[in-house]
Amino acid sequence: METKVVLEDGISAGGKELREIYEVVNHKKAYQYVKKCIAEGKILDEPIVKDIHAILTENIIVGGIYRNQEGRISGAGHVPPVGNGRYLSQKKIDWIITMPW
Repeated sequence: METKVVLEDGISAGGKELREIYEVVNHKKAYQYVKKCIAEGKILDEPIVKDIHAILTENIIVGGIYRNQEGRISGAGHVPPVGNGRYLSQKKIDWIITMPW
């Protein structure tokens, strides 16, 4: 119900952090962007993926760029690879496209 209020009425839910509100609003914007890309017949490619990331992280972190430092996931044993240049290849994008969502 709180998400509906934020998206439809533009009213923030009491007791929610600003980041949570941005996350909800950004997901709506990203969904609209993806719908627009589909309507225009665009093929998923690296610039579109980076645009989606930038939209999702707007006002939260700098998005749409490759990181160039080590990442950490709190409580996880996995350490993400250091961003040493282009990490998202067209081969990975093609794999995403062919997933049976």
